[in-house]
Amino acid sequence: MTTAQFITPCPKQIEWKEGEFALPSDIGQTKKPFSCYNRLITKELHSIIGKGSFGLVKIRIDDGAVDAPSVPSQAYMLKVSQEGIEISANTETGVLYALQTLRQLKRGPRRFACVSILDWPDAELRIAARPLLCGEATRSALEWGDGKAALMRRWRHEIDFALRYRYNGIFVHGFTWDTNAWRGFASDMRKLNDYARQRGVRLIFGGYGIGHGGWGEQAYIGEAHAFLPGFGHSFKQDYPCSQNNPNDPSTAFNGTCRGNAELRRMKVEEAVRFIKAVRPGALYIHHEDQSDFYAECQPYFWDRRCPICRKKWPDDALEAADGGAGAIADGYNVYCEACAKVKSDDYDASMDCALLLCSPCYGSTNTSPEEWSKIETLWLNIARQMKGGGNVFFGMREQFAEIDGEGRLERLSRLLRENGCPQRLMTFFVSGAALYGDNAVFSSLPAMNGAVSSGNGAMFDFSGVLFQRPQQLFNSECSWNIGCREGGEALPLNDRKQLFDEYAARLAKRDMVFERHTTKDGWLAKACELLYGQKAGKLMFEYQLLRTPHGDGPLALLYQQIVMERLKEKLSSPPIPDANPASLKRPVASYADAAARWGEQAALTKRAVRLVSKASSMVSGWLGEELAHQAERLRIGAETAALVERLYRRRDGENMPAETLRRSLAKLRRMMLALPHDYPSKNDGDGSLDMDYLAILDDCCNDGR
Repeated sequence: MTTAQFITPCPKQIEWKEGEFALPSDIGQTKKPFSCYNRLITKELHSIIGKGSFGLVKIRIDDGAVDAPSVPSQAYMLKVSQEGIEISANTETGVLYALQTLRQLKRGPRRFACVSILDWPDAELRIAARPLLCGEATRSALEWGDGKAALMRRWRHEIDFALRYRYNGIFVHGFTWDTNAWRGFASDMRKLNDYARQRGVRLIFGGYGIGHGGWGEQAYIGEAHAFLPGFGHSFKQDYPCSQNNPNDPSTAFNGTCRGNAELRRMKVEEAVRFIKAVRPGALYIHHEDQSDFYAECQPYFWDRRCPICRKKWPDDALEAADGGAGAIADGYNVYCEACAKVKSDDYDASMDCALLLCSPCYGSTNTSPEEWSKIETLWLNIARQMKGGGNVFFGMREQFAEIDGEGRLERLSRLLRENGCPQRLMTFFVSGAALYGDNAVFSSLPAMNGAVSSGNGAMFDFSGVLFQRPQQLFNSECSWNIGCREGGEALPLNDRKQLFDEYAARLAKRDMVFERHTTKDGWLAKACELLYGQKAGKLMFEYQLLRTPHGDGPLALLYQQIVMERLKEKLSSPPIPDANPASLKRPVASYADAAARWGEQAALTKRAVRLVSKASSMVSGWLGEELAHQAERLRIGAETAALVERLYRRRDGENMPAETLRRSLAKLRRMMLALPHDYPSKNDGDGSLDMDYLAILDDCCNDGR
């Protein structure tokens, strides 16, 4: 009797066979080594089946060896019989993916399940991991204060993890084109990019395509999206043009002018310098960070353009080819031209560096049909005027609505092809568990990828941050298998409106875990066991489901709730009783309610410490180290939440002795100072901001209100 076993991502076509393939005991005497393959394939083969077993594994790499309906360069066939193992692929990447599936078929030290598999991904670029503090525009979260060598080692593990679970896009750093972010930064990143490229993984570096200042003076501590002084472009113009932040007129001076030839030349040169120095797998480019056509892009980006831009692009319509579309295309061409200038024997930026171009006008979720028609025309006119080829992706927010039975993004993707435009779409899906308005440990919402996908371009689920390994696996599962199929996790695409209603309701309630993922025999439980082993996996499965009555998860990272939500301002401001509790900054309905909320989170985080600490003692290697670090940050989170609870109780009128607050703050300070603080750069890593967090909390304690 054949027994199916858990594989993620789930292969498209799989047929389980009777029996097992068992490696012979005299395997060391077989005839040939694996040296006829590249070193990485050889290394992976050795790690899975041991050295000297060449005669038992047949590998065919040949263009056309595997017929796949999408992304044939990553497709593979894998057959395991009692006689041996056969792998066919069109490229070496396909072979590597087949080997990762073979790894999961292992039933014992020398035994593999017999099976026949044909598999391919639905999306070419699958961005399933974002180990940053928050959003796609903040600093790396992999710096733990233990020095640069440890940081680089963790990044190599991060890349190997991506290969093992078949996703190929990871956000690394941004938002800056500074090649001296720390001493040796360019060299370090170049080595990591080369390491990743060998494994078919693109490391993504973010930055603004406009200039210095970005979003203006509303910067968070350590947040790159708004540009602290010294980050982002050093270029400005001394006249206003195309205001970026609708609430800040000063942002119209921040390098926003497309018609300034000298500014454009400097941007090309800067991009060339960065690409040459770092050799990135992808650049994620924001210009004016505006989503809505009518509310933001037309009135602020285009209506406020300068006389130079009005002369060069005279049409007042944002979507017009000789209007806003022409200006946006010219700004994007800066990076296409830069890529074309960087080419060596082993790196061609026009192919090896994907350009992920976002904004202005990436759309809001389910924007109106009239507005979407304008957006569609805009992007078609942009594409027609661009110099870039197949390495260019246009970033668009999730769209659940459809046109004549076809999803909006699928339709736009088709129209690009029919108009002979080589660019493709990258869907970025704000699907919860992203440290962006919530800190949930796990979200099931990427299972809705099929409703918002743009076809076989790129898929970016906003989650998959630090301490979210099961989430990263789920993101990979749902971007490899976008359509609903037997054994997969994607939801059936019967009614897009119904899916959108469920999506919106779950985000509003912070209820992002499907019931089927809470069962002990469901996908999430199996993924935890695959990652951490049976005993530790059960503990980490329990951790994934932790949630307070207010919908909060354990406090493992402080950045969102202390910095992004502006804790000090909340404590010093009156409550907002009628505010939407699901809004991004989690407004305070009453001081008593806020105290209860933080108290719940303190208790939940203490429970999380026990689970993760116990699991870390059962897991060896780098994943065990990661769990141990996670437990340390959770301890700090629990103490922080307890202190903030006391602050809100005092704000609600309770007599809270100053000495009680000082003792709590002193304990938190000791915990933070006990950790290593050897950070290569100032604003990378949650721990590097510990002293800033303490300063905020100290101010809150001294406020007296």
